[in-house]
Amino acid sequence: MVREIMRAPRSSWSKIWERSLTDQQWRKPATDWGHEHEPAAAAEFWARHPEYDEVRCLGDGELVEWRDPRHELWGFAAGSPDRVLVRGDAIVAGLEIKCPFKQENHILFAMMRDIPEVHEWQTRWYMELCGVPYWWFASYDPRLGSLAEVRVVRDHAKHKAMIDRVIDFKRYVCGES
Repeated sequence: MVREIMRAPRSSWSKIWERSLTDQQWRKPATDWGHEHEPAAAAEFWARHPEYDEVRCLGDGELVEWRDPRHELWGFAAGSPDRVLVRGDAIVAGLEIKCPFKQENHILFAMMRDIPEVHEWQTRWYMELCGVPYWWFASYDPRLGSLAEVRVVRDHAKHKAMIDRVIDFKRYVCGES
């Protein structure tokens, strides 16, 4: 939803909000495919990155909440990252995993090695939620046995724009503007 908020004019925010409450079923086959293969992707990632003590899967429905002391609206700002990367007791980064249903989407990412725009804001949102300087984005295709990855680093200008826009959206949803 953060991607849509970033791209859409304010006049369409009510539609985005309504759709977010009702629009989850159309993705079901592709989502099921991704969830089925996500553990193998995470295991492959960890095998490549032993610098992390743990590649932790959050429990089903477990959310990371973000509370910004400057804004009281954050009581319901949260996200559910695919994995958080841990050293000692600290979350130091995260991992967003996509297992594309369409093989060509994985191949394109593997060739380009740049985060697809469609996933950039989701990845940046999780980075913000966890307060870490970078996040990994990975695409995995079990049919090819292929994992492609890119490290997304914090871009302060993009993050500030995202936070400002999300705050504006939350105010809109709460009827404060």
